[in-house]
Amino acid sequence: MFQILEVTNNEHENAFYALPQNIYKTDKQYIAPILNDIKKIFDPKENEFFQYGETIRYIVQNESQTVGRVAAFYWRDNKNQIIGGCGFFESINDQKVANLLFDASKNWLKTKGASFMDGPINFGSRDSFWGLFISSKTYSSYRENYHPAYYQQLFANYGFELQIEQSTYELNTTLFDKPRFDTLASRVMTNPRYKFEYLNFNEIEKYAGYFVEIYNKAWAFHDDFKPMEMHKLNKALKSFKPVLPPQFCIFALVDDKPAAMYLSILEVNQVFKDFNGKLSLLNKLRFLLRRKKIDKIRGIIFGVIPEMHNTGIEVGLIMRTYESVMRSKSIKTAELSWIGDFNPKMHSMLEKLGAIKTKIHHTLRLKL
Repeated sequence: MFQILEVTNNEHENAFYALPQNIYKTDKQYIAPILNDIKKIFDPKENEFFQYGETIRYIVQNESQTVGRVAAFYWRDNKNQIIGGCGFFESINDQKVANLLFDASKNWLKTKGASFMDGPINFGSRDSFWGLFISSKTYSSYRENYHPAYYQQLFANYGFELQIEQSTYELNTTLFDKPRFDTLASRVMTNPRYKFEYLNFNEIEKYAGYFVEIYNKAWAFHDDFKPMEMHKLNKALKSFKPVLPPQFCIFALVDDKPAAMYLSILEVNQVFKDFNGKLSLLNKLRFLLRRKKIDKIRGIIFGVIPEMHNTGIEVGLIMRTYESVMRSKSIKTAELSWIGDFNPKMHSMLEKLGAIKTKIHHTLRLKL
């Protein structure tokens, strides 16, 4: 008999974190996310979203065996609207288990005043653990959701509907249509008003300032937008330094004012896939030794301020990234994730340049 429990003690919490080991034990495509990355999301000292909302976690057990888990959460955006969501869903292939988890999440969110529940999403920014995995031509990237195929039916049967289709593209040196790209980029690359700069950790305050200004203008239209703050970004950039090659973190300026940015990290799952979700001291040393063998970067932030849309500045950013790839001794492929279906021009541009769509995730919504 299935029993749903709120996570209220260490035993429940351990069961919550351990469940994926059973769900994916025979799935050779699965790469365990770093456990500490997940734990930080539920730590009020680590996750700023606790300033704007709350979260609750549930597990479902069949006698003493854990067979399902989910987290529900909400936060208030900059317009004081309530964003409701659920995430970190895992379940055996049983609709009854999924329904128990979704019911508990839905009912809790209703008490908080939410009018919808998006899922599976993150209690945090969109660049991590966001969307239901639909299909892929390659392995899952760092902090990217991966799910069994039957999850699609579990969500659909409960009444979740497609809200956003988000795509991931890959572009490598052999497929890149450089002659066509040169034509597209020439107007931007030769315009004296446009300037491109690379991240310099010796001037971290300067580039953090660029980031904050661009981010807060470029993402303000999103319903779940939370303004970026300088002191928090400084801390984040420093923590990402081992996986943030400066030559792949590019800022575009127009008339010396920040206008766009394209930031990529090393695709560390090429190394982390062997760590079973544990970033121990030994594994950290293993990563440092193997870091130079990583041959893919993953774009995590691509933003253009509204007044620079449709100017071609994004083409300039991609050109600079391509040039950095060509200079690199190890990087051969660039991945750009989270291209929403609300951005057809970006899809069209990437396809024209020779990029291949490699992954699809869906952000789903249930009206409460």
